[in-house]
Amino acid sequence: MQRCSACGAELAAGTLICPQCGQTRTASGPVAVTGSTVPSPVPGAELANPAGPPPSITPPPPSGPSGWPYVPPPSAMLSGPYLPFPPPSPMGPTRPKSRAGLLVAALISGLVLMLVVAPVVCLATFLYLGARSEASLDQPTINVESKYSVGSTPAAATGTQLYVSGQHFAPSAKVNFALDGQVLAGSSSQGTSNNQGGLAVYLSVSNLWPLGSHQLTAIDTSTNKKTAGVTVVIVPQGQAHTPGPHGAPPDDADFQLNVQIRGKDSNGQMISSSLQLVVTGQPDPAGGTVCASDDDQLAHTYDGSVQGVPYHQRWISRCEGTYKQGQIRYTRLMVEDSYVFTKDGTQITCTAQASFVAMTLVGSFTSSQGASGDYQSPYTPLQCDHGATDYLPSATGTWTAVLAS
Repeated sequence: MQRCSACGAELAAGTLICPQCGQTRTASGPVAVTGSTVPSPVPGAELANPAGPPPSITPPPPSGPSGWPYVPPPSAMLSGPYLPFPPPSPMGPTRPKSRAGLLVAALISGLVLMLVVAPVVCLATFLYLGARSEASLDQPTINVESKYSVGSTPAAATGTQLYVSGQHFAPSAKVNFALDGQVLAGSSSQGTSNNQGGLAVYLSVSNLWPLGSHQLTAIDTSTNKKTAGVTVVIVPQGQAHTPGPHGAPPDDADFQLNVQIRGKDSNGQMISSSLQLVVTGQPDPAGGTVCASDDDQLAHTYDGSVQGVPYHQRWISRCEGTYKQGQIRYTRLMVEDSYVFTKDGTQITCTAQASFVAMTLVGSFTSSQGASGDYQSPYTPLQCDHGATDYLPSATGTWTAVLAS
């Protein structure tokens, strides 16, 4: 029986490695022989070529009870039969790790990764988004819309509104507005952002807004940051198709007015007449033209009476008139005007001088549907048959009108 010289454990015949301590047996031992013997390996031959590596010598297989073939240790195969194996680890032979241990190690590593890396990523994301948010707050923006425009530029006039939308304001912040850097006064020129920093407000334009082209900016009073300017144009009422004063039609609109005249002539006679005014819009800033429907330079007739004396009138007229910002001015110019009076079966023809002013109407809209003003008709001499003369008395009064449907 053999025993290990290192730990004293019993070894089976032919055993080369102690299963107790892992000590190896070489040509010189350390295994102590007790009982049967194991032949030693053939001593190593001299190197045929001293300059080359030593050849490996494989010993003959031993005989013993186990019947195991002898296999030289790796160190002998690589470096010669007399070189010992590396000394064993003081901790004993290395044993393979179990799969359960590997799984636990992987789980611990993953947990550490989640606890360490994930918060770092979240913090970096938070800081990035916060930086973007802060950068956005540095420059709030607005957009301006209007029902009216000059070219592609939003326009407005007194009595109209501008719709302003915006974003990147501080939440629930008071917002002021300025024209060319001058803050507009009044609550109608202020707004408040919502909880997300959005803005939506209608700005009411008053006569305090100067006419012309301006840069409109919005100022966040909580951060004192302002937007870039947006160009707007403030026009007189009626231009850019804006309503005139009191909601009157725009300057470039076409419409008709049914007019009723009331007054008294210089002889004390009450007068009443009616006509229809036709307004034709023109491109800004010209305003519209105003004429009566029968101011067409064609012959027209009218039958009436003066102090109980019937007459037949024939006339041809033209017009001059303007409409702008709700203001109306109309003048009838007679090209021809003649009267045939019939009394006691006798006819007398009287003719006015050519091209004279027959009447003038001046007024304005008082509402979106109605207008009123003053009426005036000058004294006009007439030249009659047989050298006689007559005249058309002057007259004054008022007029009212409503938009024709």
